[in-house]
Amino acid sequence: MSGLTRASVADILGPVDERTLADILATGANLEDLREARAIVEGRSDITGQGERTISGPLAALLVILGHRGG
Repeated sequence: MSGLTRASVADILGPVDERTLADILATGANLEDLREARAIVEGRSDITGQGERTISGPLAALLVILGHRGG
């Protein structure tokens, strides 16, 4: 799992503004975290089917950022 760059964020989310990019990079998330967060926000991830899963750390931070962005 790799760290995020401007290019990798754009590949996954499309264009993002500087503030959003800085917020995403500051989470310490990796590519898999960002892909999963996008899937959750877009309703493409069955998080309830994964049992009593607690979402925390970088993934939780990404969900807040993407939620404010509207996906």
